[in-house]
Amino acid sequence: MTTTSVPTVATGPAVPARHPHLPTAPGPLAGEPGVVIARTEAFLDECQSAAVHPDDVERQLVRAGWEAHTAMLVVERYRGRFDEHRLGYAGFLFAVGFAALSAGSTGHLLLAMAEGADPSRDALAFWLTVLVLAIPFGIWSWMWVRRVDDADPVAAWSRPRRSLATTLLWCSGIVGGARLLHYVYTLIATLTGAHWAEDGNLLVGLANVAVTAGITIPLGTWAFRFLHKFD
Repeated sequence: MTTTSVPTVATGPAVPARHPHLPTAPGPLAGEPGVVIARTEAFLDECQSAAVHPDDVERQLVRAGWEAHTAMLVVERYRGRFDEHRLGYAGFLFAVGFAALSAGSTGHLLLAMAEGADPSRDALAFWLTVLVLAIPFGIWSWMWVRRVDDADPVAAWSRPRRSLATTLLWCSGIVGGARLLHYVYTLIATLTGAHWAEDGNLLVGLANVAVTAGITIPLGTWAFRFLHKFD
């Protein structure tokens, strides 16, 4: 009699899934705050042990009769149970942000030199120093974040990670958007022959727009995906 072996497929760490059978959320019992707190903490304990997604916790509370604002506060407490790796996430996201900022600043200063301007060499040296330091630290911390995500996917629900990723997303939009507006305006002024841009170089203007867009758009897209990973 022959036996047929079933091939095994290697799988990575389990990613927290939305649970079809969720713990039952307690109702907001008026006049019994102690009972409400005890039952709520017991409910959050069950959710934590089952790795229930914070959004599912909030929906369960709302369905049980909680007001949306109060349910959101409870979910913030629930997220606080997963607040880990604060320093690691801070170092990683700051390294990414400063690497992007220094790369863009260095590129614009070099393009200004190519156009014949005389930008501050001190500023160029400063941004190059930041870039040289930020890139290797950013690569090392990115590898660390990948290991953390593989070993502990629920760490993505931590508040430090979310707040830092949100800050990076907003900074990339504000700084990148302002720079993009400035360089697109300069480029159009050069094309239309505005008196203050008569000596502008069209190719340099295009290169400045490309530098800004080439950093801001990928950085913002990545920050958004990093923020909503495992959502």
